Amino acid sequence: MKEIPIEKEILFSFGREAKPDLTGFVRIDTNVVDFITVEIEDGKAKLEDIYQAKRYADLWGAKYGFFITEEALPEKFRRLDRVSQIFSGFRGATIYSARYDRIANTIPDESWYPGSPFRNVNRDQTNRADQSNVVNLPPPFEALTREEPKMEDLQLRGATLLGTFGRLHIGNVGLRWVTINHYSIDSGEPHAFAPAVLIDAGLSGALTLVPNPGMKFERRKHYDIRVWSSTGTEFKFDVVFDITSDDDKMRNQVAFR
Repeated sequence: MKEIPIEKEILFSFGREAKPDLTGFVRIDTNVVDFITVEIEDGKAKLEDIYQAKRYADLWGAKYGFFITEEALPEKFRRLDRVSQIFSGFRGATIYSARYDRIANTIPDESWYPGSPFRNVNRDQTNRADQSNVVNLPPPFEALTREEPKMEDLQLRGATLLGTFGRLHIGNVGLRWVTINHYSIDSGEPHAFAPAVLIDAGLSGALTLVPNPGMKFERRKHYDIRVWSSTGTEFKFDVVFDITSDDDKMRNQVAFR
């Protein structure tokens, strides 16, 4: 297809290994600005199927990967996602799971996890994108890909110790996702999150921190924690581990650069 960038053509040489059930693209004017991958499975969801959907989104560099099954997503996968972010793609994609109702020939809105990616947008805005290959696009991609996070978008909700590791609980109150890929502690060398942690709009995520060499996290001690998004945005948190989970007591100062 002429719409496929030439650098993506190598994917076709891998056959089914790199071929989702469906692949769509978003085009603004004459430019393909993003890809969407869809993996469809009969019956119940399996962990290996979710990771296959993540693999396709990663290979295609998609911002959105869809994982569709005929049965509702079991609660155990939602619980696992809260611990291991299994629905966050390797390269920043969000993997959306939903149930297909064969009788009604539709996907019930309430079946989407971690939430429905489709919203009502102004028709004039959506007409700017070529929708002949993708149905029900998420909000205009200019707003999602070009707008930088705002100072108040990421808020520290809590900080706990897990053995020698530290964990930050971060809430995203903004209108777009934020992908976190690096952090530093007390101005030390940056560490990479592998994979990167995507925190979708309106949701929360956990960042697990490994202390600097020779360092041991201590309770009630202040730490200067900086995290960077995939776009280079820096957030600074004044962190005290084992703070309470009450929202009124958890709003540590957040600096934005």
